[in-house]
Amino acid sequence: MTEKQPPAAGSFAAQWGFTIPSSFLAAIREARTVVLMTHRGPDGDGLGSQAALIAAFDGMGKQVSVLNCDKVPPRYRFLDPEGRLGLYSSSDQSSICDADLALLVDTAEPGRAGTPARVRLKAARPLLAIDHHPRNAKGVDGFIAGDSSSTAEMVFVLLKELGCPITQRIAEALFAGIAFDTHSFRFIRNNGRPLRIANELLEAGADAEKIQNELFRHPPDLLALLGRLLPQFAVTAEGRVAVLVATKAHLAGLSLDSDEIGEVVNLINSLRGVRVCAFARQRGRRSWRVNLRSQAGYPINGVAREWGGGGHENAAGATFEGLTAEAVQAKLEKALAEIASSRSTAPREESS
Repeated sequence: MTEKQPPAAGSFAAQWGFTIPSSFLAAIREARTVVLMTHRGPDGDGLGSQAALIAAFDGMGKQVSVLNCDKVPPRYRFLDPEGRLGLYSSSDQSSICDADLALLVDTAEPGRAGTPARVRLKAARPLLAIDHHPRNAKGVDGFIAGDSSSTAEMVFVLLKELGCPITQRIAEALFAGIAFDTHSFRFIRNNGRPLRIANELLEAGADAEKIQNELFRHPPDLLALLGRLLPQFAVTAEGRVAVLVATKAHLAGLSLDSDEIGEVVNLINSLRGVRVCAFARQRGRRSWRVNLRSQAGYPINGVAREWGGGGHENAAGATFEGLTAEAVQAKLEKALAEIASSRSTAPREESS
């Protein structure tokens, strides 16, 4: 499949600054059965995009199923009132292998989608992607736009290009995806396109207040976790770096899923003066999941790749193995201090 095919003259996608390969459009149009997958630890963007695609493909008369490798976290269940954002099991192998098309959503890397994607690849059947993460050698072909604020933004353009009407249900799913990945429109890369699309989704019936409340109201136990972590909290590198490490002891007895725990990094990223931050949480005896965030001008996806992870320029992640909590703290502080010092002339405060 050729990725750089130009869009048709006057296409909707071109008007919005996107190029959708004609072969990708053809694959969707021709498919009668479609399987959707997203990355491990599914989030509002991936799940919102999947929910919108389900409704759209239903309307096109396609048979569509979702087979993800992880369950839907509680705060996104409002996107799935009929329980169609499914969880893969071994009995689904034939469905994955036999479908006309399998589509990765919010990732182009089969490895990030887990077993369902591996089953599809082993069957040597078409596997494409719609994704706004930067392209790399691990990814499959498809509709890839690393300059987009969210995958949901891309799905909106894709559906309009396909001539699909944007119903209220589709509008709410896509609004949720865009709002989630832009952190309620805080991080839109100084591009008005997400705002223009959001306006169209509101006009199509999306309830912005309901969606924002579902996405951004936190459980009380998140505050309890912060209380346990605060005694060890400090900023380093002249206030530009913040690192928090949560052990199993910190997490014991709290009713928080992985998605909710991950919100800690967004909270410390909002601190005035902090340019680069990290939150590590213990998963095994010496296994840690690390979430990285940074302000504009301080890219952190490079160091994430060095650690075997990846992500966006200002939002990335990785996994550490074989380290103590103290070693994790030291490793993160050292690496992030180097990044924070790379723009010594950058302004210390974000404009409000």
